[in-house]
Amino acid sequence: MRILWYNKFLRRWKKPKPKRKILVLLDLENLLLNTDSTGPFGFSLVGGFTKIIRKLGEFGRVVEVFVFGPPPAINLNLDILSQMKFWAIVCPKVVVEKTGPRIDTVDSEMIEFGKEMIAEMGDLSYLCIGSGDQDFLPLVKEAERSGLKIIIIAGNEKSLSKELAKFACRNPISNERAIYFFSPKDNSTN
Repeated sequence: MRILWYNKFLRRWKKPKPKRKILVLLDLENLLLNTDSTGPFGFSLVGGFTKIIRKLGEFGRVVEVFVFGPPPAINLNLDILSQMKFWAIVCPKVVVEKTGPRIDTVDSEMIEFGKEMIAEMGDLSYLCIGSGDQDFLPLVKEAERSGLKIIIIAGNEKSLSKELAKFACRNPISNERAIYFFSPKDNSTN
């Protein structure tokens, strides 16, 4: 009897648990425009990103973070993105017709890029989307078809689409919905 228990213990002990991997795609402009105001003092983009990465650590290991945005948003924050070791992807606004309005390409670029990365990085467990837009439903559905769980980072509660929120998985530690709000507030100023 004791030998059987010992063998079971050894089998459990020797098997390393697979590390869950997370791919993070952030819409920088969306997060910044929809973040609740912290005022001129206490604003820290690094602090906000650090909180996200720390929270995602409850789910697994962040393998890559890609930040999408129009040229001004990316250029203004390039030093911070570089410091955080995030990949910056510039998505210029395009004019469809000569007299037409300029169209934002962030969502479409992020969706296509996300689909490619899901296919390329076959050993992912989670996809974290940094936007509350329902425009990302095609990407979320593709991720779920590939067996990924969804984590959502939104600017605030108002900017979070109810349709998108339905796809958020549960936090393995707290069992709460994996929906978090981006907060670039520097806690050291409190």
